[in-house]
Amino acid sequence: MSKRSKIFFALFVLAFSVMLFLIMHPIIFNKKANDQPDQAKIINIKKMEEQYRAEIKIKFDDFYSYLSSSTSDSGKLESIKSGILALRVPTKYKDLHLKLVLAIDKLENYGRLGKLDDKKSSQNILDQIKIENKWIL
Repeated sequence: MSKRSKIFFALFVLAFSVMLFLIMHPIIFNKKANDQPDQAKIINIKKMEEQYRAEIKIKFDDFYSYLSSSTSDSGKLESIKSGILALRVPTKYKDLHLKLVLAIDKLENYGRLGKLDDKKSSQNILDQIKIENKWIL
């Protein structure tokens, strides 16, 4: 290889390396920057959790008073269920939400089939929710 072709080859390798670095630079460095949670996301999650707690507390009170009453207005129960299912649930409260939906389902079964065990089961689930989530009272 002549000296001239060696120089062209070295320049080609250098140019290729620079282009590769410029292409990969944003990928490498942006990945490190995205490892930290965005402050705005944290604020939005906290706001969502606060909003959920306020709304579910009202729905829980409605459901608990419905369960305690002797009336069996299926329209009222359906309204409570629709309100609970319409809520956006933060990850932190998914367990609570599922238990509450299960309690409503048990109460609906009691309304349809008349099994007293379903009503007691619904009451037990609500009592468990109250024990695990003191803020809901």
